[in-house]
Amino acid sequence: MAQSTEKPIKQEYTGTDFEVRCCDTNELRNKLETTLYDMAAKNGWPAGYGHVTFSSLIDPEGNYVGLLNGEIVSMISAVNHNDKFAFIGTFMTFDEHQGKGFGTKVFNASIAHCGDRVIGLYAAPHMTEWYKRQGFAQTGTASIYRKQNPEKLPLPEGYNPAYIIPLKDVDFKEVLNFDRRYFPADREKFLHAWLTHPKVTSALVYVKDGVIHGYGALRKCIGDKWCKFGPLFADSLNVAEQLAVAMINALPEGIEYVQFDCLDDNPSVKALAEKLNFPVTPYGGAVLYKNGVPEFDVSGVYAYTSGAFG
Repeated sequence: MAQSTEKPIKQEYTGTDFEVRCCDTNELRNKLETTLYDMAAKNGWPAGYGHVTFSSLIDPEGNYVGLLNGEIVSMISAVNHNDKFAFIGTFMTFDEHQGKGFGTKVFNASIAHCGDRVIGLYAAPHMTEWYKRQGFAQTGTASIYRKQNPEKLPLPEGYNPAYIIPLKDVDFKEVLNFDRRYFPADREKFLHAWLTHPKVTSALVYVKDGVIHGYGALRKCIGDKWCKFGPLFADSLNVAEQLAVAMINALPEGIEYVQFDCLDDNPSVKALAEKLNFPVTPYGGAVLYKNGVPEFDVSGVYAYTSGAFG
């Protein structure tokens, strides 16, 4: 979900010591990465490692910060995946600076950066109406399923380890072709870095008779006590379950939570959660788009890649 708790502007700040900057320098990128890391560690958020690095692979000019006297007080990522599709995430204003317009200013900069592309985002419930006032339309909902103290699971019906292959042993071009069915843009550079990151505990592909039927990754979040699926794409519930079980059963010691974030437009997601015994959390939200709706097959999306990038 987008993380903002943006409140109505009570008294807009008009001082000259506030500015909105694109993180187009290493200094600003490092400053933002450190800020996000410290916030996630302090608050126990299941945030992934390397947000700024990954977003920069998609769009080097896709991160914006609000600076007050040189210090970050608001932030947003707005990555242009291609000339037709963009995604917004990691939108927040620090609590002590709410109500002054600092969040709205970085948000407006991000919208200008995205231009007339279809823009997507996932919003926490309390932010949905705010986004609608900015011209977004709700098209669905998203849910978060989470398991505490995960244990090894029984193997699903039809489980065959010969079909479940490490990503590194599969032609990556074929994985990209499969990914494109379930995501509205090509994302080769980002996806390769995402799936081979050192914090990925498993990245597996389901291949039968030379044809890919699913793939997924499970990666540690900041603090290494939490893991999240993302993505988990499959052309059937059974394939999704086999991949999920294989990754859960290969978890390293010390993982306290496993989570997957999903789009409720895929009716099979709830069935997968029941099979894995993952309860739903109260932290879901809305799926919203501006300037239209992207084309992709949601029926195969069992866990979306990231709340920041789609």
